[in-house]
Amino acid sequence: MNKEELEKLYHLLNDLGWEYQRMSRDGQETLDQIYAMVGIEPMEDRSVSVEANMSLVEDDMSADPDDIEFEKNVFINRIKGNND
Repeated sequence: MNKEELEKLYHLLNDLGWEYQRMSRDGQETLDQIYAMVGIEPMEDRSVSVEANMSLVEDDMSADPDDIEFEKNVFINRIKGNND
């Protein structure tokens, strides 16, 4: 995978997190395991709720782009096999 494809995969996995509360317990556990493998904070650690999601959307403009870029870079490096 090239960097563009990895970034798309990262965003798709993050988007899937929006469906977390509607997933079965097994689905939630599987997604958490995938997130742990690729360096994305597991959903269970985010204490997700509808109110929290709405707050995140409303506060999106205040998100620190460095934090988002750091998480994305960790993800890309793990997928490529660079564990630095």
